[in-house]
Amino acid sequence: MIAHDVLRQLYLSAFDLELHSNATNYYDAMTKLWSLFTSVPLHNRDFHPCSFEQIFSEQLASAYYSHKWSEMIAC
Repeated sequence: MIAHDVLRQLYLSAFDLELHSNATNYYDAMTKLWSLFTSVPLHNRDFHPCSFEQIFSEQLASAYYSHKWSEMIAC
């Protein structure tokens, strides 16, 4: 399940960058990126970006990828 966790974190990083670099709707960005990082189909009532509060309420706007980047550097 480590690979699944890494892919989820990479998905969230790409989602964060997509939201802050393009003027796209969050749902469009979610559906576009979901299939790139997982083989599980996206449920039509899945609104997980609404709980991804790190990129909205904290000071990590378009910097969420730095978590994975720092782990890679540490390895």
